Amino acid sequence: MSNDTYSLEEVSQHKTGKDLWIVVWNHVYNVTDYQEDHPGGKEFLLENAGGDATEAYEDIGHSTDAREILETFRIGKVTDEDWTDHSNDNKMPETKPSRTHIVQNLPPPRHGHTHFAATSLGLFSLVLSLILGRRFSKVLHRLQAAGFWKGFALSSAASLALIAAVTRWAMKNLNIGHRDFQSYPAHFKASSAKPAHKKGINLGVLNAREYQPFPLVDKWNVSHDTIRFVFGLPHPNSVLGLPTGQHIAIRHEVDGKQIARSYTPTSSNKDRGRMELTVKIYQNGKLTPWLKGLRKGDTVEFRGPKGEMKYHKNLTKEMGMIAGGTGITPMFQIIRRICEDPRDDTKLTLLYANKTDEDILLREELDTFAKENEQFTVHYVLGSPPEGWQGLSGRINKQMMEQYLPGPAGDDSKVLVCGPDPMMKAMVDALQERGFKAPSEFSKDKHIPHHSNILIPGRISHPRDEIFTFQ
Repeated sequence: MSNDTYSLEEVSQHKTGKDLWIVVWNHVYNVTDYQEDHPGGKEFLLENAGGDATEAYEDIGHSTDAREILETFRIGKVTDEDWTDHSNDNKMPETKPSRTHIVQNLPPPRHGHTHFAATSLGLFSLVLSLILGRRFSKVLHRLQAAGFWKGFALSSAASLALIAAVTRWAMKNLNIGHRDFQSYPAHFKASSAKPAHKKGINLGVLNAREYQPFPLVDKWNVSHDTIRFVFGLPHPNSVLGLPTGQHIAIRHEVDGKQIARSYTPTSSNKDRGRMELTVKIYQNGKLTPWLKGLRKGDTVEFRGPKGEMKYHKNLTKEMGMIAGGTGITPMFQIIRRICEDPRDDTKLTLLYANKTDEDILLREELDTFAKENEQFTVHYVLGSPPEGWQGLSGRINKQMMEQYLPGPAGDDSKVLVCGPDPMMKAMVDALQERGFKAPSEFSKDKHIPHHSNILIPGRISHPRDEIFTFQ
């Protein structure tokens, strides 16, 4: 990799499909040859061609494997004059290979031609003895005269012939133990035929590589600064197809630039023909003011699924959740999945923090789940509680965690955290003090290290929100 330096003006001159540069964390990458293989699609690279793509790159979510691949296209860094001090971090997340694969050449196989020749010779001798037995051997003549022995000999001959044929085919076609990676083509041509969809199976309408327009069919205020949006899917029987724990991206052009943000739907795949988003509106935000102004019939472009976390039933025996504000949306997705699945026995406890009781989102749904499911408990925590408030007050602290949430127990317990940055930092520190394994770094790196106890599925209802899983 080169240590050359480039100004942003120089980078801006490389913004076509045949000559495409981007800047990520103040490093310059020539991604012209990366377009077709980019996991987010070449459209993302073209949208950010010739400019600083750091914010968009982190917002769209990339695994460590993707970061490692990107590093092979680095050609230098930006000049000191154009160096950008990013608000949430001042260096590129460190990427290290998670594992090394070594291809070794095995010794050449022993071919079975000798064994096959011997088997064939034995089979030929047996058949010859049966044919010439009457003329040259009294013993063989008597064996052939006996019906039992004659049948036995014939069946043995047939079995040997079958075994010989099968053995030869297997040695030729199944001798894969000694094949190295060069024995196979680099690419397999995909079938041009469309996959057959079984009757009654709905695979979901989301597309992870391309944005699709969905129309707004309804919206209403759920609090003074939060709106519930309902978008229609292509068919009344369509399902979104979003795995639990993952999220979707919305894009819109603002001031001539494509802006993308990620959100977690509060609906599930059981909600056919619709997708619901609960979004907090930030007056100074880049995307949410536009969302607020949408009217019924307006379309919004969506892409997904995004994120690396995929919840499955009975992932752990006991799960704690700490949410703040709109950080409830990814939690609600998992809560709903657990409570609506009678086969999922996970014990679930939620600590949900807000300023006032009017700020509590999805309260009716949460209370209903708690009432109808003994395995789920919710505790509301208010910073400014009203008179007569019966719930918890102040900020979520270590004492509340010890009283209501599970303690560290390896794979048998997990704690999910999602909320604004200051809250996230405080909760991370408190959980570490309690004995939970710490994340590799409290940053925007959304990779899930397999050796770590922290899962980071990605952005959710507000660009600054992230979700961590402690165990």
